[in-house]
Amino acid sequence: PIREDSWLHMSRVDYLLMAGITLAYSVLAYVNLGVTRAPETYVRSSAEGESVVFELEESSEFYMAYYGGICNSTFTVEFSDNGIIWTEPHEALYAQSEVFRWLWYTPGSYESGEFAPLEAGYPVQKAKYIRVTFERVGMVLFEVAFLDGAGMPIPVVSVTGSGGDPARAMDPNALVDEQDTVPEYPTYLNSTYFDEIYYARTGYELLNGLNVYETTHPPLGKLFIMWGIQLFGMNPFGWRFMGTLMGVMMLPVMYLLIKQLIKRTGMAALGTLLMAVDCMHFTQTRICTIDSYAVLFIMLMYLFMFRYCQMSFHFDKLWKTLVPLALCGVAMGLGIASKWICAYAAVGLALLFFYTMIRRYVEYRGARQSQFLLDSQYVKKYWRNLGITLIWCVIWFIIVPLVIYYFSFYRYLSITHNFSVSSVWREQLNMLSYHASQTQDNHFFKSKWYSWPFIAWPMWFYDGNDFMAPGMVSSISCMGNPAVWWGGLAAMIFILCQVAIRKGDRSYIYVLVGFMAQYLPWILVPRSTFIYHYFASVPFIILAVVLWFDWARRMGYKWYKPVLIIYAGVAVILFAGFYPVISGLPMTKGYAKYLRWFNWYNYRP
Repeated sequence: PIREDSWLHMSRVDYLLMAGITLAYSVLAYVNLGVTRAPETYVRSSAEGESVVFELEESSEFYMAYYGGICNSTFTVEFSDNGIIWTEPHEALYAQSEVFRWLWYTPGSYESGEFAPLEAGYPVQKAKYIRVTFERVGMVLFEVAFLDGAGMPIPVVSVTGSGGDPARAMDPNALVDEQDTVPEYPTYLNSTYFDEIYYARTGYELLNGLNVYETTHPPLGKLFIMWGIQLFGMNPFGWRFMGTLMGVMMLPVMYLLIKQLIKRTGMAALGTLLMAVDCMHFTQTRICTIDSYAVLFIMLMYLFMFRYCQMSFHFDKLWKTLVPLALCGVAMGLGIASKWICAYAAVGLALLFFYTMIRRYVEYRGARQSQFLLDSQYVKKYWRNLGITLIWCVIWFIIVPLVIYYFSFYRYLSITHNFSVSSVWREQLNMLSYHASQTQDNHFFKSKWYSWPFIAWPMWFYDGNDFMAPGMVSSISCMGNPAVWWGGLAAMIFILCQVAIRKGDRSYIYVLVGFMAQYLPWILVPRSTFIYHYFASVPFIILAVVLWFDWARRMGYKWYKPVLIIYAGVAVILFAGFYPVISGLPMTKGYAKYLRWFNWYNYRP
């Protein structure tokens, strides 16, 4: 048997580099993440037809803005100069897809469930009195404001409610008591966008003991969101905080992954930098969805499994080899309880574990056939060590993950007083049924698995162009950094070829198995798929890039250093260039067109 080096060999320089890159990225990640204040008090309608009248100091021109909560109805709006003669009532835009989001009023109506505006844009209104009438019981509004031409709220003199249930009617003044939270116009900074309408809402529901709306994924990721809201409030910063923290934590984990594999400080710094400047990593971890948690746990799983694969119960004390297995199992349980894509990683972990067990067996057979090693510990303790290790794996890779997964449903199902084995099982069937039905062949951003590494069709998360100045656009697109993704694809092909011709070390196999376990299952998935499903594969293409550069170093090629520096520089420059596209930063239409490589960046002219 040959003893491998399982130590990380972390030096002071390693800690400084790891901390420096992580700190720099964390500042960038949390800047403009979202406002830290949003309306908290609200009015819930107590009767159908209940109305609230707002009185301004004088008849004024304004844009009407409103911020709603969880409900499935809307309201009508009327205007008057004297409080006696009112305009015709028109419905305002509001639905399940508009929760915790600032909206500007435009008159319209609902036809077949779809909102149809009577005119384009957001027309200026003029009135002294504004009447809001709730269509159903349970309509929730947090705040209403009337903005002047400069985007400032016009003072409201009085608020009067009528038509409510006397026993349940709420104080209508709650609709204007947080005017300091009213933004100049709606943006991603002050409102939900894309799938945040599901996940931010669910975090709020879990925190407040309400019936949970989003039940198509396991609950743990949404519990993390809830904890962020609990810490910072029900505002964009609060519901995005934990996911962004997971994105920050991915950087030191990437550093440790590389140190575990190849022990090289420069290579670890390169891989961590590439993770920091990958566009999808930036975008996906700053939006309130559950992918951040799943990908972080996947990286942790492989970190611990890589460490175990480099250890051996022939040389190391058995209990020391069991520690990374236990940590790996816990990470796996937390990951699957966050999102099912971590079950793909579990397959990769199993392959690496049994590959390592085969190596241990080959070493044992070799020791038995050697007269010098026949009485060695390799032979005497092999079956004992193997048996204990297998029992340990049953505990930490089956029992513990099942317990974690089961109890991740506790808070969610306890809301309905229905936490039991049968109810948890029923949730699994419901989730499976939902995903099997998601074909959506006509979805504009649907893309096939083979197109993802080429960044052929990114996904559009946010469009804020309605409120941009002429000639300006604001958008958030989910895409990869071309240097990272294209370089990663080439490097992964190199790794595949090296493994196929049986060259290179075992780290190539480890990375290839990790990548294939996350990527190949999407070939068989029948539901609609999108480019963000490639996110869990990104850490492995970065590892492939690092292994390629390390191969060039070991081969003695003198060009590898300047190429490495140029490559890293190009990745940083591309991240900076695409930063407006992935962050929502306003930019000119001309700049947006310049970034429209191969129709990647879709914007509304």
